[in-house]
Amino acid sequence: TAYALNVGRHAVRHSSDRQTMVEYDRHYRTPNLFGKPYKELADFFKSYPKRGLVLDLGCGQGRDSIALAKLGYKVTAVDNSVVGIEQMLNESKKKGLKIKGITGDIYDFIPSSKTDIILLDSMIHFGKKEIKKEKLLLKRTIAILKRGGLICLCIRDSGKRVRIIKSFMFETYGNWDTLNDSLLTYTYVD
Repeated sequence: TAYALNVGRHAVRHSSDRQTMVEYDRHYRTPNLFGKPYKELADFFKSYPKRGLVLDLGCGQGRDSIALAKLGYKVTAVDNSVVGIEQMLNESKKKGLKIKGITGDIYDFIPSSKTDIILLDSMIHFGKKEIKKEKLLLKRTIAILKRGGLICLCIRDSGKRVRIIKSFMFETYGNWDTLNDSLLTYTYVD
């Protein structure tokens, strides 16, 4: 379910959990591991009337960042994988795109300025171990949105996740608009 509520090619490194970094570096040895962006996500951003700065948190190998940069968005992409960020930057260079890549932990990352759009694609899970940390991440990231900004969450609709996010948003922010609430079909094969 998706909720819609340059900078050169050098990566900047921030602190990150070393074990997680190594794990994702190993996964990303497979080029284009997760494939293309969700069609529904790409279609939403094609039709979204405002272009601006996108902060793609947990960008991996940059499938969404590259697609959004092609559409004219300025993109800052953050991930804890050095390999993923390097692959994204190499691909963006081949395509003549300018994406700022930052290697670091999205839970520790503090941007230097406000942003128009925050994208969290498959980064919020609301498991028992993560729920506090993820709610804090949402609060911190929403705080850096410009007035009228957009947060786009792609989350797996299983169990209580959708109810939790809707409840959290209502309890924390009261009235907010859902611009798109669509079911995505995605198959991942490792």
